[in-house]
Amino acid sequence: MKRYLNFYFVIALLFILCAITSNYIWLNGDNSITGDGSANLLLFSITFLNDFLDIYNENTALITKIIKIKDLFCVPGRYSSIYYPNGLNVITLVSYLLFGKSLFVAKMSLFPYLFILFFFTYKIGKIIYSKTVGFWAIFILFMYPMIFEASRQYQLDIPLSAMVVLTIYFLLKCNYFQNTKYSLFFGFSLGLSMLTKGQAIFFVIGPLIIVVFKTFMLSVTTSRHSSKIKKRYNIIFSFLITIFIASLWWGNQMGSTIALMKEHIENPDLALNFNASFVNKYSLKSISYYLVKMINALGPILYGAGLASILFFIKKKGYKREILLSWIIFPLLVFSFIFMGKRVRHVMPCFPAFALITAWGIDQIRHKRIYYFVVCCLVVLCGMQFYICSYVSSGRIGKRHAILRPMHLLCRCLIDCDYGYETESPTRDNLMIDKVIQIMREHTLPDKRINIGIVDMAEIRPRGWEFLFWLHMKDRNINGIALRKTAPKFFEEFESFEFIIFYIPRKKNSSEEKISIKDIIIQKHWHRLHEMRKSDYLRDSLDKLIKAKEQFELLEVVPVTIKSSDELCEYLIYKRNV
Repeated sequence: MKRYLNFYFVIALLFILCAITSNYIWLNGDNSITGDGSANLLLFSITFLNDFLDIYNENTALITKIIKIKDLFCVPGRYSSIYYPNGLNVITLVSYLLFGKSLFVAKMSLFPYLFILFFFTYKIGKIIYSKTVGFWAIFILFMYPMIFEASRQYQLDIPLSAMVVLTIYFLLKCNYFQNTKYSLFFGFSLGLSMLTKGQAIFFVIGPLIIVVFKTFMLSVTTSRHSSKIKKRYNIIFSFLITIFIASLWWGNQMGSTIALMKEHIENPDLALNFNASFVNKYSLKSISYYLVKMINALGPILYGAGLASILFFIKKKGYKREILLSWIIFPLLVFSFIFMGKRVRHVMPCFPAFALITAWGIDQIRHKRIYYFVVCCLVVLCGMQFYICSYVSSGRIGKRHAILRPMHLLCRCLIDCDYGYETESPTRDNLMIDKVIQIMREHTLPDKRINIGIVDMAEIRPRGWEFLFWLHMKDRNINGIALRKTAPKFFEEFESFEFIIFYIPRKKNSSEEKISIKDIIIQKHWHRLHEMRKSDYLRDSLDKLIKAKEQFELLEVVPVTIKSSDELCEYLIYKRNV
């Protein structure tokens, strides 16, 4: 019996290794930045590294360096905000220092989180039900299109999901806070989860309330006074550890935290920046958004299998059912009814619980022939879904594989995934980053830190953040602000800009050779700038930018061809007159 049980543990580890290896092979041939917020987070990571190296290379006392590094970790960086704690930046910093600076290394820094996500999902399945359930849970979890697509993008969703799984694992292991070691591990893990992303608390709070309630209910029925005292101390100390760790980031900026929360709950304009925005967040479309979008996020087959399993699962009674259901239901209620902006990836930390319930449903099939038939169908269909979403839909297969197109069209009838992966997004080479830096450095000292402003007027890739990431990857002595969502900060820093770079679309065979800043803003009619002129605060700043042609001279026009959008664009590089 022991050998049989160990078999699933070995298979689970091999599957996790295969999943990580698959991502390694994929990312090794991929040089694209894709996914919501990826460019922002990559920029935060590279500037975090540069700021760390600046502190490390200072000729100051060790204690001074330690204080500065602590401050670097505990406050938002040059481009970041309170919304993005530095937990992921620290892991990526270590990866940069060990393996060098590159986009591949940044994405590879998610591998430890991927291992945690799968391994501890397996362990939770083993604790609650069996190793069989644990294995099928990690298989199903990795076969979710949103999971394997997000694991190839530099985003916070995989790290957050991994930390939530780890936290709930320790919550289960603490055994109603009777085990001191795991109670402290729980507090430590929850604190680190909050340093990954503040939303972690919404996924843990449901199971935590149930465990704490059960703990006090058991204390009432327990006659041993020492056991009651131990549980209470374990709860108190675990919470204190969580508060201490989380306060490293959130405690220093409590006012900003409250303002940020209110903005996400009350500000309808914020929702316009999301994939889904609703005038009435209590409308049927708004409330049902996540339930509908999860069809594509999980794949129709696995979503249907999960719903069928839940119908039987809710009939079960006991602590195990309540933990998993609260892990899913509480976050869905919060994100459906409270927050204005909606993206399906916001509820990704719920997916391990959904996978565990689906695996439980499969394990409940008692008839062997039906069980093997369901398992075989699931493996084949999930494999097809993985292949189609990863390679066919993304365009990764070449012309020599065109014979597979009919299979793709046939399978799309059963498998629908709209999370295609962009493999042709711009890289540092085809964005002419080296050329842009060379032009600026020809007019400044080689190691001088220069400030630049970037105005993205093409409304296609690359966005301003992505452009800044590649600039910082190549030259650490660059400070830049992109005029998009950071308009106020852009104009606050305006007087310090030595260069302004306009990124604009260019028609083929255009005869224009020189374009003034006034022509760019007035004649091109960039809608974002036009809308921003409605603001009294920004109107004066934009008028100042229009008049800036007297302060800046055009150095060079750099043509750029973006393969992914098949568009001709160009950089207009302006230098401030001395």
